[in-house]
Amino acid sequence: MAIAFITLGMWSYVRYSGEMREVGSYIDETANFIWENLMKTVVQGFVETGMQQVAAEVAERTVINATKMAMNGKKSS
Repeated sequence: MAIAFITLGMWSYVRYSGEMREVGSYIDETANFIWENLMKTVVQGFVETGMQQVAAEVAERTVINATKMAMNGKKSS
């Protein structure tokens, strides 16, 4: 965790000052590599699972509301 904060601080300094551009580009390349090869697939999996859960919840609520309307003959709030 400490390494991540130190790297973030160094990256911020490089971006702000414009000095040590090669260090900044190395940090950018490393971050892109980590994102593309490790984290992107994990995040996509979580997003896909979350969207499926939301869709199932919406479908369930729609069915429940439609059933209530059919039984009562009016909208419920």
